[in-house]
Amino acid sequence: MSRTREWNRSDAEKDIADVLNDAKTGALQLIKDVGGTFELRFIKDPGSKRSTAEFLARGGPSDDETT
Repeated sequence: MSRTREWNRSDAEKDIADVLNDAKTGALQLIKDVGGTFELRFIKDPGSKRSTAEFLARGGPSDDETT
């Protein structure tokens, strides 16, 4: 599910930790500025491990994950 959160620039600057944390949860961050909009999206490092929730949601083991 893709979510979007909109900020004005001054609020985003004041609450940068919230902006970044929200982006990390998968929510696109739109930061409105004079003349345009910044889009901020967190892109997970392909080498990073899956979260426990992602692992459990996947179901049983596959052939490539058994030892």
